[in-house]
Amino acid sequence: MHIHQRIRKERVSAGLSQAHCARLFGVSKAHWSLWERGERRVVAAAVPAIAKILGVTIARLYGEQRMAIRPRSHKIRATR
Repeated sequence: MHIHQRIRKERVSAGLSQAHCARLFGVSKAHWSLWERGERRVVAAAVPAIAKILGVTIARLYGEQRMAIRPRSHKIRATR
């Protein structure tokens, strides 16, 4: 899934309109719509503000999955 698809999915899940999100971001509804349709590129600098408007993490918009981090066993070996 591409970032523009995730933006739309998260907006719909949050129950927000394109017009509302666009107003909060400071762009026209048409501009926001272009992002969601993938017809205008979402620049990386805009992603933090978009994530805040949608109430999600930046990582979520980029499609990063939560990963369980397993601690590594750090054994120190003596060298001669």
